[in-house]
Amino acid sequence: MMDLFFASVSKDQTVQLMNKDTRRSVETINRHEGDVNGCDMANLADSLISCSDDETVRMWDINNHCRESWKGEHGSEVYGCSFSPDDKTIITCSLNEINIWDVNQKKKSNN
Repeated sequence: MMDLFFASVSKDQTVQLMNKDTRRSVETINRHEGDVNGCDMANLADSLISCSDDETVRMWDINNHCRESWKGEHGSEVYGCSFSPDDKTIITCSLNEINIWDVNQKKKSNN
């Protein structure tokens, strides 16, 4: 199902889940409080993560109208985020820090 969608981010503090065929937005996520700098879709296609100038990385439940399922505090603006190939880990980066997050425990695992 999720192979029909892609996501885009914007300086207007939103993430758009888009239909690949129609190129139209099917869901708008507007919970960040700063520019959204990146996003990544889980390989299992059930979750989406996004990172922002609001110093957070957030996970969204794709199967539940993009409801926020987790928020991690980074400590500075977050410029990149990516799921690991097995979707069990998230990597985030700022200008001076890289964090590794355990998806199941919903916390940093590099401390």
